[in-house]
Amino acid sequence: MKISNILSFTFLMSILLACQSNAQNNTSSTETIKGEWIAKVRKNDRLWLQMTIDRDDDSRRNYGNWNSSSSYSIKEFSGLQFGKQHTFKLIREAGTISFQGSFIGKAGAGDFVFQPNNDFRRFLQKEGFDRVSNNKMLSMTLFKVTRKFIAGVKKRGYADFSTNKLVAMRIHGVTLDFIDDVHNQGFKDISLNKLVAFKIHGVTKTFIKEMRRAAGSRLTANKLVSFKIHGVTPSYVKASRDQFGNDLSMSKITGFKIHGVTKEFMGEMKKLGYNDLSASQLTSFKIHGVTPEFIRAFQDLGYKNLSASRLTSFKIHGVSTSFVRGLDKLGYKNVKPSRLVSCRIHGVSLDFVRRMNKKASRKLSLSRLVSYRIHGFDRDFDDD
Repeated sequence: MKISNILSFTFLMSILLACQSNAQNNTSSTETIKGEWIAKVRKNDRLWLQMTIDRDDDSRRNYGNWNSSSSYSIKEFSGLQFGKQHTFKLIREAGTISFQGSFIGKAGAGDFVFQPNNDFRRFLQKEGFDRVSNNKMLSMTLFKVTRKFIAGVKKRGYADFSTNKLVAMRIHGVTLDFIDDVHNQGFKDISLNKLVAFKIHGVTKTFIKEMRRAAGSRLTANKLVSFKIHGVTPSYVKASRDQFGNDLSMSKITGFKIHGVTKEFMGEMKKLGYNDLSASQLTSFKIHGVTPEFIRAFQDLGYKNLSASRLTSFKIHGVSTSFVRGLDKLGYKNVKPSRLVSCRIHGVSLDFVRRMNKKASRKLSLSRLVSYRIHGFDRDFDDD
């Protein structure tokens, strides 16, 4: 580590300890919330800020620790300077956070003290939010919950919501304009929870419009979120319906995305002679691992016209090319696909075939071996 970096770190830590001592001496825990902060200046005059409250004394043992990190415009802070110890503030409707400390270069550290705005608390009480704690007032200060925002949410038809919900909306960027955009797309009864989910997963008015053009107008909020989660895009919907027709359901298309049914996969199947596979069959292939390589390996063994259901059955029950080759070496050639599946279902392994043929001193038919396995005749042989 460079000497300059060590000195910078030591200086910042000394500031942090000094500020912490000052805050503890000057601030009553019953009136304010206090803690530590670290910050770093980033591109575009943004300030990354992390705040920590370590409530480790007995009087506040029920609150636990708290930390928050977010990015702010430098212009949001009053009195912010660089290169010296000073106090700067974040002043908002719910309260004021006073930061004491210093920046060396682009990095800063220190202590903070929060003073809630009791006028705003009384406003919240009039609006139906009772017993709003200082912790919640701090969150509303950090994420800029304002009178205008609360009034705007109510004006748009929402009445029964908590301060937690307001903070969540602000954290995830659910603005009044965003609510209007979603309402104007026909989702006037959408819940605040779903609006937050829209923001988290990137459901925008543009996405809604484009998805409606591709998938039809009967789209629910849950479906839109599901599409975003699984990566179902308007272009993917169009490509899937170009292949299977406009009647292909959105649940089938979502299933394609979840299980990895792609154009390339469909093309490989066509090359192997599977031109008319249904959406369900393609999805089943992906779920059970029926790959082009799996099909080619069986075609090389002479199984060239296996149905989609038979291939899936092979995968489900463990019919492998090594099993078929093993039977061939034991004299069982060109075994029917249904017999192969039956052998695997009932546990007729290559070792079992060898052992039973040796005990019988002859080559037993596979149907007989399956019967022996079903009825436990192998145990009777072992008892001899």
